[in-house]
Amino acid sequence: MDKIRFWYMISILGWLTFPTFAQDTLSIQGCIERALSHNPSIKNAELTLQLSHLQHKARKADRLPTLTATMGNQYAWGRSIDPSTNGFVDQQFQSVRGGLATQATLFSGLRNWYSIALARKEFEINQTELQKVQNEIQAAVLTQCSRVLYLQEILRANQEQLINTTELAQIAELKWQVEKIAEGDLLKVKLQQATEQADLFNTEKMVTDAYLELKQLLALPLETTLYIRNDSAPITFAPPTPSFLPAYAYQHPAYQTSVLRMEKTKLAIQYAQAGRYPTLGWSTSYHSNYSNANTQQSWEEQVRTNRSYGLGLSFSIPLFSNGKTTLAIQESKLLYRQSLHIQNIEYARIARIIIQAGYTQQTAYARWQSTEQAWMLAKKNYELESLRYQAGRTSSTEWLVAKNLYIKAQADKIQGYYELFLAIHLLGFYQNQEITF
Repeated sequence: MDKIRFWYMISILGWLTFPTFAQDTLSIQGCIERALSHNPSIKNAELTLQLSHLQHKARKADRLPTLTATMGNQYAWGRSIDPSTNGFVDQQFQSVRGGLATQATLFSGLRNWYSIALARKEFEINQTELQKVQNEIQAAVLTQCSRVLYLQEILRANQEQLINTTELAQIAELKWQVEKIAEGDLLKVKLQQATEQADLFNTEKMVTDAYLELKQLLALPLETTLYIRNDSAPITFAPPTPSFLPAYAYQHPAYQTSVLRMEKTKLAIQYAQAGRYPTLGWSTSYHSNYSNANTQQSWEEQVRTNRSYGLGLSFSIPLFSNGKTTLAIQESKLLYRQSLHIQNIEYARIARIIIQAGYTQQTAYARWQSTEQAWMLAKKNYELESLRYQAGRTSSTEWLVAKNLYIKAQADKIQGYYELFLAIHLLGFYQNQEITF
């Protein structure tokens, strides 16, 4: 084995043994699980959900009464009013006043109730938004993993093709030296070898770039060495029923979000209308004070003697608010009508995507079958032409034609497989089937 072939065999073995020594070797399922627990977009959606949960609890807390404690300390000199006797004194004194007060809203035109309902609806929206983000990240990871696996297959194929071409280039070199072929035939083989080397370097760069994008989705450090293995079961194809596919749009998180937003705008109309109703509130208070200007009574006696209690009811009727309430109601109604259109648009968009995914799967399956057959024929033709070229029964031109047809057929076969692989899992994903491998 000469030096050139030796080094290319070493590169092949190095690539094939790479998974064993990789720092992180993950399956597609492992990538999805990693993304669900570490992706920044999902983390952000989870924090938004927690924030809306706290806001919902805060709106519910508005129904409870408030309790306030007050304490004041005053130093006075000159002519002042003694808080204990309410009379004027001309001496320096200190007084302390403290108390408790509580108040609550008994009725506010149901604004508190609608405020709680709106906060609850926002919490539900953020729940579906979280599911939507999770779905988008899972689909993105699945797509990127498929791209990585596809490029890895292409890279292995390029390496194998380059080894075969290198071997034939050595044979062509020997034939040229003994003048069995023209120099032009030798140059064609060497040109093919150089072209395949350039394709190999380009594919290696594409693999590196694909891994970088995948690491970002998985929130892995970019310097991490990562390898993706394909542990999925063999492809099984079951043609979908196109007439049933649009029904899955109603279960899609994006459509559910549009429904919840419509319901929220409907609640917002009632919240705005509640601004026309009166409000009723109550309050209670307890206060007492002490002054050192009163030397006749002790601290305890003054606090007991100066106690005061209060109980109050307040009733307010909104007579005129500069038209703001009416404008708020009109705005809410327009937003509600707009949300109905958005809901219909979202359904049409998702239904179209699902139907397209169904037809894409059927087309991918048909293409995969044809590319498999074309690859087998091209491989057989290439092997025959290689034998004929080694035996000196064909020219380098005919061998190169067979070689390039084989390279293209092999690339099409690999691409067809991963297109079908991705189409099957994405359609199942749109049908609310869990992505498992």
